[in-house]
Amino acid sequence: LVTKAYAGGKDLYKHYFGGPYDAKAMSEKVLAHMDNQICLHCHNSLLIKPGSSIARMAHQEVLNRPDESKIKCIDCHEDVAHQRQSKLFSP
Repeated sequence: LVTKAYAGGKDLYKHYFGGPYDAKAMSEKVLAHMDNQICLHCHNSLLIKPGSSIARMAHQEVLNRPDESKIKCIDCHEDVAHQRQSKLFSP
């Protein structure tokens, strides 16, 4: 409870007294640290799901060598995210 209160207080302080929030810079910072393993933890069955052969070929390199691949999932899927609906108890 103390940790949550501290984090909330810090956020409120930064919101009202901090400098301008640069959403683009923050997004780039977060995406730079996003590894393929984070996505593949849940989405590891990309090749067995029905889809186009072009999509399968595009995913092949990343799925075969996720740690060595120079391609990141977010290179093509940057705007794809898990977003909740604006409902209080959305699934």
